[in-house]
Amino acid sequence: MKTLLKMAWRNIWRNKKRTFLTMFSIFLAVFLSLFTRSMQVGSYSNMISNAVKLSTGYIQIHAKGYWEKKSINETFEDSPQLDSLLKNNTNISFVIPRLESFALASSGKHTKGAIVIGTNPQIENKLNKYSEKIIKGNYLSENDEAILVSEKLAEYLNVDVGDSLVLLGQGYHGITAAAKYQIKGIINFQFHNSIIN
Repeated sequence: MKTLLKMAWRNIWRNKKRTFLTMFSIFLAVFLSLFTRSMQVGSYSNMISNAVKLSTGYIQIHAKGYWEKKSINETFEDSPQLDSLLKNNTNISFVIPRLESFALASSGKHTKGAIVIGTNPQIENKLNKYSEKIIKGNYLSENDEAILVSEKLAEYLNVDVGDSLVLLGQGYHGITAAAKYQIKGIINFQFHNSIIN
């Protein structure tokens, strides 16, 4: 065995140029593989973080039966008991109450399907910094009965800050829900690499 190792060692250095070229090739291949993998893992982590932060979070809490039907009838009201239970859990760092649905947004002759997200503006802003993404108008305050509209939707519907937007959707028990809201601000999601529009 000792003789074989000795012969192998001598054979490696018999042609130094070939040995150094092989060592350099292996080193470069390993370095590039590690670099590419670290970039990939970092990109995945960043994409997951953005998707989670701006959308569902790492966990969602629904009323029993919601996931099967995904109906607004299966929603539940936020309660102090639930808030306390979630905030006292050391594994949970942030809680945002949200109500998400779809509606037909209409202004004049223009209509377009849009996602509607009802949330607490102050809590939402702590996580997503939406107030910094307002390009026109102002961010929402606690008791506003107004809405923020994405820049692309505002362009499509030809609306601006101060205009009214009619939202037509499905309400509780399948009844038609319609409401008219004043636009308080226009928000640019694309500029800030957001996934919502």
